[in-house]
This record gives sequence, C-alpha cells and structure tokens, in this order.
Amino acid sequence: MSQYVSRLGSTRTGPRIRFPGGFPGASRKPRRIAMLSVHTSPLHQPGTGDAGGMNVYIVELAKRLAAINIEVEIFTRATTGSLPPEVELAPGVLVRHVDAGPYEGLAKEDLPAQLCAFTHGVMQAWAGQRPGY
Repeated sequence: MSQYVSRLGSTRTGPRIRFPGGFPGASRKPRRIAMLSVHTSPLHQPGTGDAGGMNVYIVELAKRLAAINIEVEIFTRATTGSLPPEVELAPGVLVRHVDAGPYEGLAKEDLPAQLCAFTHGVMQAWAGQRPGY
C-alpha cells in the first residue's frame, strides 16, 4: 500500500462521513448472502474450459463466509438441462442453477445478452422464498 501512497499521494479522498451511533446496520451481521457467478459455475474444475481464478475465489469466499455462520447462495447459469436446480457445495453454501439462454455453445462474449434472463431466474428463486428471506 505504501508504494501506491508515495506515487499517488494521500489515500484520503475527502472528509469522512460520521454517523451518530455508528454506521447504520453495522451491529448486525448478514445472515445470508447471494453471489452471482454468470461467467462459469463454481462447480466447474478450474483449468477446464473458462473455469479459473474467479471460480476459486468465489468458492473460497463462500466457504469462509459459511464458516462464520453466514449462509451463501451462489446463482450460476445452467449449462446443461440435466443439472439439479440446486447443489450443496459445502455446508452452508448452496449453488443454484438458473436457466438463462442456451445450455451449450454460448461463448462468454455472448453472456451479456442473457443477463435479463439470468436476472429473471434469480428473482424467481427469490420470489418463491418465505418472507424475510
């Protein structure tokens, strides 16, 4: 960090905002987090196809959050019709497959065209849950 500070100057960008009583919600820890992995599934083996560093990062972050009792749901695009709707990756980590676009033959450059369908699938999963989800 110090090498960047010496090149760029101060890391401070302006006056700090102070909240009376602390930052809103700071005392509450989230109970559940949703992650979106549109590019590739975190279930894919790194080094195969387009799976790589992002997969490793998402999986490890999800596992560490689960280790501190935060439930994690990772939404990813289904790549075959035979996938189950959800798979437990690790205790407290659930991968949900979302139907969005063709299962196979979709280049990663074509993924942005499927974002509306992906978002729709995520929202459908959310809408089917109990209040407070």
